[in-house]
Amino acid sequence: MNSSQVAGAEPLVVLADHHREVRRAYLALLTRADEDNCAELVASYRMFEKQVRRHIDAEEELMLSAYETAAPADAATIRAEHIELVRQLERTGIDVELHAVRRSSLQNLIGRIDANAAHADRTLYPWVHLHLQDDARRGLLERFTTLMHELQPRSRE
Repeated sequence: MNSSQVAGAEPLVVLADHHREVRRAYLALLTRADEDNCAELVASYRMFEKQVRRHIDAEEELMLSAYETAAPADAATIRAEHIELVRQLERTGIDVELHAVRRSSLQNLIGRIDANAAHADRTLYPWVHLHLQDDARRGLLERFTTLMHELQPRSRE
């Protein structure tokens, strides 16, 4: 997406697209777990963890501070979800590195990510769509567009 496309994009669309790309990435992660290829699983998990952390960081930096003024209790709930997600990402990452991760642990992590995404879809993102100022909106769109491009599979040459 170039700068003119970013300017005309809607936050709800870009955020939903990023959630879809994260979902695709974790489905690929589950496939790697089933393949019993430890090196590929570790590499896939590292990329996945990086993307989830960057998504959380972007929400924290670009949305939650503003949202907190309108809905402090919900913003605090989302921040608490983020803290727990990061903890679970770390625990799961250790298990992946030690080649001791269970599919059920990955599915539990994915369930928590889905729950957080659904929460943001219901509360935070609609508020952002309606209330975020133009400069902040552009920054959000550019950041999430970059994250999406990083998640998209590259052809092997």
